[in-house]
Amino acid sequence: MSDFTVPANVPVSQFWSVTMYDAGTHAFIRGNDKYSVSSQTPGLITNDEGTVDIHFAPHAAAGEEANTIETGDSTVFELMFRFYGVGQDVMAKRWALSDVVRVARL
Repeated sequence: MSDFTVPANVPVSQFWSVTMYDAGTHAFIRGNDKYSVSSQTPGLITNDEGTVDIHFAPHAAAGEEANTIETGDSTVFELMFRFYGVGQDVMAKRWALSDVVRVARL
């Protein structure tokens, strides 16, 4: 399982999204019915400080469905983060995303 924390106050005027693709085919993972999470995802859980944790796992943990993109049988994936109504801080490279980290879940 891997996690990705989207920082608070993403510099966009509309919304952001992160989409997962199979790294071998560069296409959506076969059999998945959800490929992305965005700031407009219904039920999205936002942390107290405004950050959002996105999870990439074979199956969503109970209560984390809105924040999870299931990897199914895929062990290698790639992500595309999109800014809709991108702000000047992104364009001027004054704002950056954190890295995805591998985590162990009990």
